[in-house]
Amino acid sequence: MATQSEIWTQKYFPEKEGEIVGNPSAVKRINEFLASYRRKTSKDKAIVLVGPPGTGKTAAVYVLATKYNFDLFEINASDVRNQAKIKRIVGTAAMKKSIKGNLGTIILVDEVDGISGMQDRGGIGALIKIIKDTRNPIILTANDLSDQKFSTLKRNVQQVKFKSIQKNTISKTLKKICKQENIEHDDRVLMQISENAKGDLRAAINDLQSVAEGKSSLSIDDLENLHQIRDEEKTLFEALRVIFKEQNVRTIQKILWQVDLSTRDFGLLMQRINELIPEHMHEPEEIAAAYRALSNADIIWGRIQRKAEKSIWKLFPYFSLELSAGVSLARTKSPYHFVNYYSIFPRFFFQNLSKLRRGDMASIGAKIRNKLQIGISKAVAEYLPFLSMIYQHNPEMAKRIGAYFNFDKKEDQFIKSFWK
Repeated sequence: MATQSEIWTQKYFPEKEGEIVGNPSAVKRINEFLASYRRKTSKDKAIVLVGPPGTGKTAAVYVLATKYNFDLFEINASDVRNQAKIKRIVGTAAMKKSIKGNLGTIILVDEVDGISGMQDRGGIGALIKIIKDTRNPIILTANDLSDQKFSTLKRNVQQVKFKSIQKNTISKTLKKICKQENIEHDDRVLMQISENAKGDLRAAINDLQSVAEGKSSLSIDDLENLHQIRDEEKTLFEALRVIFKEQNVRTIQKILWQVDLSTRDFGLLMQRINELIPEHMHEPEEIAAAYRALSNADIIWGRIQRKAEKSIWKLFPYFSLELSAGVSLARTKSPYHFVNYYSIFPRFFFQNLSKLRRGDMASIGAKIRNKLQIGISKAVAEYLPFLSMIYQHNPEMAKRIGAYFNFDKKEDQFIKSFWK
């Protein structure tokens, strides 16, 4: 019987080259690039992997980085889109030596086609200059570089094409997962899931996990609930209750399709999940896992917002899985308990707004702001709760953080007691 202790796309993420599914020619080309870089005979300083989502681009880089003993520095281009950020973050990483004593560091820049528009002017040019000067191999990934604005990049970087994975290949992979999970199945189920995925292995694995929840066997009838539509409206608080209470992946995912949310409301939902994680989870590892899932959801939502209607339905399943099941399944030890959401939202503004510009909170916010170059409100709202958790559970790390920000004893005590 399938139990949902973790998300299967993570559980079955390839660790060895032989576990990479599909696109053998592309994987071979990455092999050649890294092998020649290791021998210092490579003419290319960068390559760009181009293909649809879920075809193994990022997975191949992870596996081959380990094979060739490279460190890996990964960043999403959508998060460093302008010239200044690319120079500061990618440029610095491109020139550094390995921090682990390995042969070098692969700079993986995901979703390079996320650099576009007026606000990103100079981004591609800065990236090309970094590629010319880099001492480390750079691998870019993109879904589509057909737009004219990427013509300069394509002239300077060799493309490695990833194709949609064939449905028979996807079906074989799903069959292996079913065997590992002790799930008997009708082959028609796996083929239907594979066809629905349209070449996206990651989507197929997510769908398989959705229909396999709590089952020891799968029949064609189980596919009826694969793609839930909004058959009834739910309130935002009902959605939150399901996300933090349920442990059934299908039930949790279904709520995001049922709840009546606008584009703006999804941002609000993420903010409220951020607020509620420490209310429902008490173990540091649970909290860390939940915030990782929320962070992934936020990144994907940013891409959806930028790409608008063109790709929202392709990316939404990944967003909904991280935001719902990814957060919920992080709770492995803390028992569920009722939380009166109406009484605590939003905790920061209701409880602390009047304190923001005075006393310890103001001085702490100012010190965080000065170090991180962010606004004082953001420093308090987004960083102070995390610092408080660290102060409560890891005194040694808290001591180092306090020294870094130059907090005094009174401020240290305030931080420790802030989030209880």
